[in-house]
Amino acid sequence: MTKSYSELNLMPAKSFLNPSLFETGYDSLPSHSEENKSRKYAYGLAIANEYEEVGVSCNGTWYASSPLKQLSSYEGIGYHALTSQLLAGLLAGKARVVIYRYSDNGVTRTVIKETTE
Repeated sequence: MTKSYSELNLMPAKSFLNPSLFETGYDSLPSHSEENKSRKYAYGLAIANEYEEVGVSCNGTWYASSPLKQLSSYEGIGYHALTSQLLAGLLAGKARVVIYRYSDNGVTRTVIKETTE
């Protein structure tokens, strides 16, 4: 079942290490074939191998950055279709993965995966 943005934003940073928690009801639509799921995973992997850092902002959207380039998306991880596959690809790549969350003290920044070579 697809979670609302408010439900997703309450999930702890470490939960992003388990992409299956971010599957949506949309992922099982006939238009989202295994081939499309594989493409989305490969896209996430390519991003994580091209950029130094990828992350999920407080509102659930994702970004990728390196010193000379930036990429951002309107897609909310766990809200939009096939973002669990995208997240799996992001985690499999070389980039550092960072999750931002609101807390009583403001915004927290949690590195859930360090850069790998």
